Amino acid sequence: MNNRSLISPSIQTQSTIRDLVAGPAGVLVQHDDAARLYEARTGRLIRQLDSGPLGHRRRSLALLPDEKSVVVVSSTRIARFDLQSGEELASAPLETGRGVAVSPDGKLAFTTARRDDAPRLFSWSLDGGELTEIAELGKRREVIGLAAEPDGRHLWISLSTELCRVDLRTKDLWRSKRDRDARFGQPVALATAAMVALGTQTDSVQLWNTRQPELIEEVKVGAAVPYSVPVASLRQGRYYAAGEVGQRVSILAPGEQAPRATITGPRSAITALASDAEDSLWIGADDGTIWTVAVEDALLVLSQAAPAKGATKAVALPVHPTSHLTAIAPVDAERAVSADQDGAVLSWRRGAQLAVAAKKGRASKSGGSTYAIPSVGVAGNHVVVRDGSAAFAVLDVDTLGRKAKLPHKGALLAVGVDAGRGVVTAGGKTLKRWSAETWEQTAEIVGPGANIEALQYLPAREAVFTRDELSVGLFEAASLRPITRRSFAGIERLTASAVDATGQHVALGFEDKAKKPRVRLWPVGALDLVSLDAEASNPVFAAGGLLVTVGESLALYGLDAALRW
Repeated sequence: MNNRSLISPSIQTQSTIRDLVAGPAGVLVQHDDAARLYEARTGRLIRQLDSGPLGHRRRSLALLPDEKSVVVVSSTRIARFDLQSGEELASAPLETGRGVAVSPDGKLAFTTARRDDAPRLFSWSLDGGELTEIAELGKRREVIGLAAEPDGRHLWISLSTELCRVDLRTKDLWRSKRDRDARFGQPVALATAAMVALGTQTDSVQLWNTRQPELIEEVKVGAAVPYSVPVASLRQGRYYAAGEVGQRVSILAPGEQAPRATITGPRSAITALASDAEDSLWIGADDGTIWTVAVEDALLVLSQAAPAKGATKAVALPVHPTSHLTAIAPVDAERAVSADQDGAVLSWRRGAQLAVAAKKGRASKSGGSTYAIPSVGVAGNHVVVRDGSAAFAVLDVDTLGRKAKLPHKGALLAVGVDAGRGVVTAGGKTLKRWSAETWEQTAEIVGPGANIEALQYLPAREAVFTRDELSVGLFEAASLRPITRRSFAGIERLTASAVDATGQHVALGFEDKAKKPRVRLWPVGALDLVSLDAEASNPVFAAGGLLVTVGESLALYGLDAALRW
């Protein structure tokens, strides 16, 4: 089972999330006082679609199949709104309305209203007009929610302590036995599985067969008091998500009792779940926060058990013939260059074959080769390596023959920039930029901090990232002009760093006062750091998130929801 921890919400609102739907126009949220549309990427409030106090009644939302408009049911009316403009397209009066579902063809909406102490089911043309009564659902019943089957033949209605199914052609009504302990929630159709899923207020999700109405299985997911467990269909019902009061969401597959993945991060009870066509799961919480995660990332297998002995054949991998590897860099799809702690530089081709023998530099006073380096910089068909403590050597990738010497006192790190048209080197506090055509120096800057310990090129920003023991910095790759530099209070010494592909997020590794490893995230330009809730180390951006070591395990933190600023 995978565990995915989200760091911060995508959207921050001011009141409890009662319901939500997500689509191309944004995330539409039902609050107690209004239905509001938020921009999915930034969390910005776009518009308010329906307002007015409802008392103990709640609005119900349903997105049309074309995802361009939405139906909103309140205690006084049913209305259809255009999401792009916010215009009300049609409406009809509806006393004590509760619940809404839309037919798969997008022509009708279904809702309920109470008359003579009994909830009644109505249909309503989405082009407007009056409501048409379909069936009475029973005396002294409370409607919780509705769900239409994908073929449009039946409608499922949760009545708190029982479940109903209405045949929309014959108007026949099927009713389950009453379960006064269950307190059912909103039903959700799982198309692929031919099931309807609904949470209970105890600690479970029930799955019902839509072909022949019967309870197939009940899955324990954790208590959700005072709310029924919210449920959302994922990938047309191949999976479903279920939330509970422990601020955790489980992703399960029909027919399985154990979750495929769990998602943590929200700091209050989960009140609403929704999925969208982009394969994202949206999570609404009692404190007004909305979180999101890509389903693919949540289900991503980070590790798996080793196969049984004898089940697989070991793959022969090339072994560095001299000493321990210290660096490796890809040149292109077929070639790579590596270096080891004794100073050997080797050129490799695809396949477990050594293309060029090790080429060692001059012996240093301490023994071994002067090419001993912590990194390899690649620029076009050249590799740049440390050549002693005061220069870098430029080598031909295929022959490892020397092409140029780049003087740099305190030489330590090198990185190719601008698609191989240039190289930036670091030594001491100094950065230098070199042309990969003439190998002449084109720029230089001396930093105000300590000696540079990490160097990385960020193509998306055309910038170079540096880290010393106290601060991080960004510089323009072409001119080395400073973009930003930041030190962080409370961190005595930085020990590791990583930057994501966009150049928007920096992960910083350090030890706290108790000498325990920690990782914090810096959204570039933000004032504050985001702390991970674990003793983490070795940060790496991978698999759409931040991968860190926690003890003897790996943890993946989601960036899609965690770091939207």
